[in-house]
Amino acid sequence: MRFLPFLISFFLFFNNLLPAQSSTFDTGTENWSTNADGSPPVWMETGGNPGGWLSAYDISTGGTWHWVAPPLFLGNVCGSYGLTLSFDLKTSESQNNTTKPDVILVGDNMNLVYNTAFDPNTFWTNYEVVLKEDAGWKINTVSGPVPTKAQFAAVLSSLGGLQIRGEFLQSAEDQGGLDNVVLKTTTFDFDLDDNDSTTPPNATDFRTDTICYDNIPVADLDAVLVAESAIDSIVIQLVVHPDGLKEYLDFAQPIPPYYPSVTGQHTWRMVLKNNGQTIAALYREAIKDIRYYNDAFPGSGGTRTVNVMVYTGCGALGNANAYIPYFPPAYAGEDGSRDFCPLDPPADIRLDLTGPYESGGYWYPAFTSGDNRFDPETDQPGFYNYVVKSSWAGCPDDTAAVDIRIATPIRDLGNDQTLCRDSVFRISLAVLPEFESWVWSTGSSAPSIVVNAPGLYSIAVTSEINGCIFQDSIRIDYVTCTECPVYVPNAFSPDDDGDNDQFQAFAGCDFLTYHLVVYDRWGALVFETFDPGDEWNGDFKGKNLNPGVFFWLLDYETEYLGQALKRRVKGDISLVK
Repeated sequence: MRFLPFLISFFLFFNNLLPAQSSTFDTGTENWSTNADGSPPVWMETGGNPGGWLSAYDISTGGTWHWVAPPLFLGNVCGSYGLTLSFDLKTSESQNNTTKPDVILVGDNMNLVYNTAFDPNTFWTNYEVVLKEDAGWKINTVSGPVPTKAQFAAVLSSLGGLQIRGEFLQSAEDQGGLDNVVLKTTTFDFDLDDNDSTTPPNATDFRTDTICYDNIPVADLDAVLVAESAIDSIVIQLVVHPDGLKEYLDFAQPIPPYYPSVTGQHTWRMVLKNNGQTIAALYREAIKDIRYYNDAFPGSGGTRTVNVMVYTGCGALGNANAYIPYFPPAYAGEDGSRDFCPLDPPADIRLDLTGPYESGGYWYPAFTSGDNRFDPETDQPGFYNYVVKSSWAGCPDDTAAVDIRIATPIRDLGNDQTLCRDSVFRISLAVLPEFESWVWSTGSSAPSIVVNAPGLYSIAVTSEINGCIFQDSIRIDYVTCTECPVYVPNAFSPDDDGDNDQFQAFAGCDFLTYHLVVYDRWGALVFETFDPGDEWNGDFKGKNLNPGVFFWLLDYETEYLGQALKRRVKGDISLVK
């Protein structure tokens, strides 16, 4: 399956610039107004140059008001570059004033101002101002810098205001008149489908009935491009192209030598540039030969925007946007796989399909969530099919599968154990083929370990499925199963010969508690300790005692079957030298 279905609709917005915009005021004010302290314009039916004209006066002295042009004169007037703005003025009182601008152009966050060589008189005076940067225009004030060609073109391309001075006497009230405003411009006409043969009547759309393939023309055979000013270049570009360089514009055939110079073939931005001899008709033929292509498989659905910009020496003369609804065939992506750990949160399995996929498909079998999310706690591992129904006639449905695996937890190591001392115990792991590695808390990586000491023994197992890590532990405790024997000697000789010099009790286990006292034969306490490590050396208050028989009493606790076993033993000890 190699063809892509889509439907292209090309909707253009552009300026049809007439040879001139004019206001002769023969029937009314034609939406002109005044600013500052100028009074609202009054239409005068007679007395103009000739016919009707506009009259206004300054409401207060000291200011300077201007006539303000209506939207008819605004917008993209780049076609007026190098031509003229003409108008007729008269005033009831005149005074030469060269510090105030006579004409103001507002656009592109800039004001261009112009001061005429002479002020009007009480009779009609005609002015003709050349719209070019070197014709006397300044930036912001009449003494400001001269604009560049690029600045002048930017203002004309987005003209937001046109003002003509109406007040010339600031020391007293005066009246001003305006007539015959003419903004000359060039002719421009652009239509991709002149007779609307492929679109509804009176529409400018170009629609081609195409299913499941690309190589789509972006203009009908009767496309129109008329421009009185020489076209410098035309830029045609995809504003949004989600399939990257797989989407592009190109010619359907080798470029004839008489076409405009071309850059950007097989890219998302093509430029047609004047080679010194290119006329508008050749630009038109070149546009009719341009095609939209999409080599992506599958293509990403959605509306594409193509911007078409026509440039003259002034700048942008016309700007158009083409909106291309693109409908690729149903595509569910390519087969994929997904591994889960048992406690992972639910996940959208569509993300595991290889390559792009269409939303709106369904899963078979269905997930318990009822949507695109697989839940490892409630859904079973296995193959799940993602099915996308075609939304465009003639294109097939598509299916892709996701192989889902869930890692298997380790088997419980068993219950905690209590063993008799000197016993050994084997802890074993039930090894599964998916287990990639494991390590015991002892550092061993064997399937089982043998332990002979109390403690908490744990294991961490890594599964090759999603790298899941499982852990378990078992506690091993040891108890004394026979009562711990305690031995107390009956004689010692503290003569520092290194042999039997001390007296203490001995046991085959640890004492939990320990209290040993020694009395002489008269019942006097001569030694006492609570520490099994303390030894009696036969001294009392720093003096060596004489040989004799002494009596001892030992209270202690040892562990037996996991409990404390209390015992009291007594006897006598002979101190000999």
